[in-house]
Amino acid sequence: MDVKIKRNSTENEMDRREFICVALMSSAMLMGSGQLLEGEETRSTPPSYFALRALAPGAVKPEGWLRIYMEKQAAQLGSKLTQVSWPFTGAYWAGEEKAESWWPWEQKGYWLDGATRLALVLDDEQLMAQVRTSIDFTLAHADTDGYLGPQFFKTPKDLSCGRWPQNVFFRCLTALSDARNPQNMSTAGTIAEEMQRHYLGDKASYGTPVRNVTNIEAILWSYGRTSDPRLLALAENTWQEYMKVAEDPEHGDMQDRKSTRLNSSH
Repeated sequence: MDVKIKRNSTENEMDRREFICVALMSSAMLMGSGQLLEGEETRSTPPSYFALRALAPGAVKPEGWLRIYMEKQAAQLGSKLTQVSWPFTGAYWAGEEKAESWWPWEQKGYWLDGATRLALVLDDEQLMAQVRTSIDFTLAHADTDGYLGPQFFKTPKDLSCGRWPQNVFFRCLTALSDARNPQNMSTAGTIAEEMQRHYLGDKASYGTPVRNVTNIEAILWSYGRTSDPRLLALAENTWQEYMKVAEDPEHGDMQDRKSTRLNSSH
């Protein structure tokens, strides 16, 4: 087979770009054909307005140097952080109710989110056992109204971030559910149902203050798996409430740009 070699560096660069474009188009066609990657769950066809669909954590397995570094992360900082550094050493999301503010639960939530996903990708049973301690405790100790989390800030004194810690923690719940779609170790039901009960029973305002609106992501995740129209209504009402303060730079920057009034003096 004759191969024409282009000497011009610009033309070679264009060839590489064309190759990448073709590769991306091929990947898109493969996904569109309904074929699933190994380990991915079979789900119902997404609504037609979906442009992209996230793969479940663990659907793509790392190999080579990437796996080496991820295994180092799991064996070292990923699993040892809870032994060497506060507040990660504390039993936040696992029964601890004492703190000056909500932020230790927020910080522990970051670790739980990352460590859960790392354990799923690597099939690391030891690391998964660590994160399940907090996950299973929280799910097994839901309040009578479905509230998930410490009583310490169920009715927060500091209203600036009343439900921000839940937004962080719930990411590890959604990752675990999407990867395995399990019945939880708690007897109350699936993760989606537990989050459904939490959001529908919670009396907190999610449109304000400041960061609470970020819970829309988890609300809609639960709606997508339970089809409960009350969750969709909650998300819509939350967004409408948030839009009343959205243009205040202290409250976030997620408003529609077309409706933003810019002040040139700032």
